[in-house]
Amino acid sequence: MTQQSESPATGTVTSTTPSPTPGTPVPSPSVAPPSPPLAEPRPLGERRVWPRTFHDRLTAPLPGLKAIARFAREGAVRPGKEGLADIARLPYAPAPLPRVDARALAVTWAGHASWVVRIGGLTVLTDPVWSRRILGTPARITPVGVDWEALPRIDAVVISHNHYDHLDAPTLRRLPRDTPVFAPAGLGRWFQRRRFTRVTELDWWEGAELSGVRFDFVPAHHWSKRTLTDTCRSLWGGWVLTAPDGRRLYFAGDTGYGHWFSRIGR
Repeated sequence: MTQQSESPATGTVTSTTPSPTPGTPVPSPSVAPPSPPLAEPRPLGERRVWPRTFHDRLTAPLPGLKAIARFAREGAVRPGKEGLADIARLPYAPAPLPRVDARALAVTWAGHASWVVRIGGLTVLTDPVWSRRILGTPARITPVGVDWEALPRIDAVVISHNHYDHLDAPTLRRLPRDTPVFAPAGLGRWFQRRRFTRVTELDWWEGAELSGVRFDFVPAHHWSKRTLTDTCRSLWGGWVLTAPDGRRLYFAGDTGYGHWFSRIGR
């Protein structure tokens, strides 16, 4: 998919909240606004105060030990050889990213939830996982679709949540520590401990701008957990990226169906 969009020259990260205009009609509760407001301006690296837990955002029970044990018994974590034989193998041929106009909106799938997004002149990685194996999962069967060495300079990273198949420390260590990172509420300290200096934490329906490209954090039907004691301590969600010319891209992360999808689409 390739579309054209303009790219401004500025490189700062800002957030703004639009002021209501006198006489502007207020939408009724049954009608969602066309676009959620952006957050108040906050400098990168500012430590925000978040609730200790986001359990109140859950819309379904979390899987317990019995459910996980059943997944393992049924081969849901990794199919057996017979099951793998029935899965079509995707063709894989290492190649550089397609050349696109600097103003293009283009996406290239690297694998799982990792995408290389070109939008508004920026190159953005979503949930970058370039490791062959991550904690608690089988090794990759098919290599990453884009070699790390073939990537251009990365202008920003967006993270949907903290599960290991979406937040991969070895991959993130490959990035310069001044790479702008857009992360869910409560996940900023994880990046700060790893010396990332330009981290923007957002709550649902908050947004920020980088070089004219808008990053909005939107709800998802999911949960977060990285250790035995941090269940739902950080938020989870998806991202809407909007180019300066208004063209948009939706990255859902992990999610089930939710009533907010219609609002995201607006």
